[in-house]
Amino acid sequence: MQNLSSMMSGGGKLRYQRFTANGTFVPSTKLLASGGQCLVLLIGGGGGGGAGNAGGGGGAGQHSEELVTVAGNVAVTIGGGGAGGAAEGANGSNGGNSSFGSLLNAIGGGGGSGGSYGNRPGLAGGSGGGSGYGAQSGIGSGGGGGGASSAGGGALDGNGNSVGAGLFGCPGGMGHQNAAGRNHGGGGINGRAGGGGGGGTSAGWAGFGTAGGGNGGYPSPATAATSGRANSGGGGGGGGSIIGVSLPGGAGGSGYCMVVWTE
Repeated sequence: MQNLSSMMSGGGKLRYQRFTANGTFVPSTKLLASGGQCLVLLIGGGGGGGAGNAGGGGGAGQHSEELVTVAGNVAVTIGGGGAGGAAEGANGSNGGNSSFGSLLNAIGGGGGSGGSYGNRPGLAGGSGGGSGYGAQSGIGSGGGGGGASSAGGGALDGNGNSVGAGLFGCPGGMGHQNAAGRNHGGGGINGRAGGGGGGGTSAGWAGFGTAGGGNGGYPSPATAATSGRANSGGGGGGGGSIIGVSLPGGAGGSGYCMVVWTE
């Protein structure tokens, strides 16, 4: 956490509190007496993966880190992970936003696009969802969801039309057909806020999630996309498919908050 050293320069004992669900931060008397400065790490919920045909991976929730000053109790909201697309061609849902009162917000990740015969853009979010790719024949892979530190796997459309935009993170990747390589999720930060892997038409074409992101699914043998890890803000994996068989996308991982202070 880049601001930790500056906060500790005044001395005092390090304290912290983690939130994995909605709650209230109640500052101590000593913290308020010393000015109320805290370092807050906040992550939005990850986007859900798109359903096959070769659905895109969900984008990671926004990773925010700021020094804030509290003057009393603060309500903490932890964004839920977005639902994965259920039927062939259905997009995953965006993740929920996390907040530390009115002092800091983290936007949920974009849902991955459902694959439906051709590239379709993923949804915009904290990090963008990957584009789905519907392969009517041959082999294909959905784009990886964007992560907090790098874009999702897969080519990036120069026109910006076939990837989910990262509003505060990185874009999703573009799916492809009959081209080499899996499309993995984009990288996260310190084990959280990674993108979900794109779904594939076979085991060799499904991408892996990173830093809490779920893995892409594939149809033979039928292997479901996995959800993003709880409290990581990771995107869900995209669903895989072949003609006549379509698998749903994985749900995004819920968000997270940690408050650090000295007293």
